[in-house]
Amino acid sequence: MDDTQANSPRSEFIVGLAIMAIGLFFLWAADDIPVSGEDEFGARSLPRAISFLIAIFGTIWSGINFVKWRHATATTQPNPQNEFLFARIFPLMLSSFIYAALFKWFGYLVSTFVVLLPVLYIYGNTSIRKILIMAAVAAPLYYIIFIKGMKVFDAGGSIINFNQLLGL
Repeated sequence: MDDTQANSPRSEFIVGLAIMAIGLFFLWAADDIPVSGEDEFGARSLPRAISFLIAIFGTIWSGINFVKWRHATATTQPNPQNEFLFARIFPLMLSSFIYAALFKWFGYLVSTFVVLLPVLYIYGNTSIRKILIMAAVAAPLYYIIFIKGMKVFDAGGSIINFNQLLGL
């Protein structure tokens, strides 16, 4: 038996719609990022550009797989992969909404750490110890790359500002 995961065009169409929805949500949420000065390419430009690209790629992916789905000539049997796929996509979508809320309340570092935990589990990491270690290493690494290195804006959180508490 082949270990590769084969998804139907219908499943991939749904994945594309989910990706498009996530991109559109983050594009809409990027409007809440404050703009500094008169610079057109301020703090919200990068999140907007990335969100726009995600929405476009999701749309393209859906379109390609919609055509494949419609042109399928063979009769298809129910695919148990579809249920497995939904079991991954719905929690990932939920994680993105939770991430947006946590980001606003606690800032980048804490929200990234907290959301990495279920995301790493969804992608098949079952060892809690390994998940905690990966999240504890990845969140500060992402913080250094995006916030410090690329100067992406981090408001620090409206409930608890961990940037001030940690002196970042």
